[in-house]
Amino acid sequence: MTGRYNNYIYDGSNSLITMIWAILKNPVYVLNQSFTEEKIIFILQMLLPLGFMPFITKNPKRFILIIPFLLINLMTNYQWQYNIGFQYGFGSGALLIYLAVVNCSEMKYPKLLLCSVCCSVVIFFGLYYHRSDYFKSYDEATEQREIIDEALSLIPDNASVISSTFFLPNLSQRDEIYELERTKQTAEYYVLDLRYQTEEYSEWDYIGNGFEIVYYEEGVVGVFKISVNIYS
Repeated sequence: MTGRYNNYIYDGSNSLITMIWAILKNPVYVLNQSFTEEKIIFILQMLLPLGFMPFITKNPKRFILIIPFLLINLMTNYQWQYNIGFQYGFGSGALLIYLAVVNCSEMKYPKLLLCSVCCSVVIFFGLYYHRSDYFKSYDEATEQREIIDEALSLIPDNASVISSTFFLPNLSQRDEIYELERTKQTAEYYVLDLRYQTEEYSEWDYIGNGFEIVYYEEGVVGVFKISVNIYS
C-alpha cells in the first residue's frame, strides 16, 4: 500500500516514516500533490452534491473527520483513489455525509437549507444519472451470478483455493486462499473468472492438464481440482 504514496517516499525506502517526515518537512508539497486538476474535479464531485455543508460549521473539532478524505483520496498518487467511480470514496464519503447532516441540523435558516438541498439534488443527478445503467446491468447479470454461486458452492470449506481476483471475497471464509494472478503457490482447487479476457491465465491451461473439471460454464466461471501432482 505504501506504493500508493510513493510521491512522498523520496528515498525509495517504502517506509511510512519517510512519508511522515516529508509531510512535516514540506507541507506546501502536500498541498501541491493534493490539489491537482484531477483532484479538484474529484473534490467538486464529492462536495457539490453536499452543498459544501461538511465545511460549514463553527466547531473546528469536526474538521478531524475530513482528514480521511485528505489522506486517502487527495494525498495519494494512485489514480483510482480520487476517482468517483471507484470504492475508495465510500469511507471518507460517509464521513462527509455525516458532517453535512450534523451541520445542516444546526442551520437557523430553513429556506436556505431547503434551497441547498434542492441544488444538491439537481447537481447529484446531473453528475451521476448516467450511472443508473448499473442497475440495469446488475439486473441482467442475475443468471450469471446464480451460476457463479452454484460453482463456488461446490468447493469444500476446508479446501485450499487459488482464485481469480473478483471471486476472492466469495471464497474468503477459509484458512488458505491465494490470488491467482499473483501467487506461485499451489492448491487443491483453482477458480477462474472467465467473464473477461486476460493474458495471465486461460481455462485451457487447466482443461486436460492434470486437473479435474468440477464446474465449467464458458464465458463465466471454471472450477478445477488437481487430480494428479503435476508439480512433482
